Amino acid sequence: MAAKLRAPGWYRALSFVAMGIGFSYALSICARLLFGYHPILDGNSVLIIALIATPLFFLVGLGAFDYWFYWAAGRPTRAED
Repeated sequence: MAAKLRAPGWYRALSFVAMGIGFSYALSICARLLFGYHPILDGNSVLIIALIATPLFFLVGLGAFDYWFYWAAGRPTRAED
């Protein structure tokens, strides 16, 4: 199962969706704490961040940016399909 989570595909994409939602909560709570907003947890702010972040996390999990990430890190890129 661990190998499936490391390789691009649906398993990794779904785990990245969960990470995207967690990232949305964390970013919202940290920003609201930093700026002193009350209440600290606001559903609308989490939703706005999640609507932007979660699809990007999904695409990264699916493997849409793997070639670019390898290139940007200076690692040898994989052969194209």
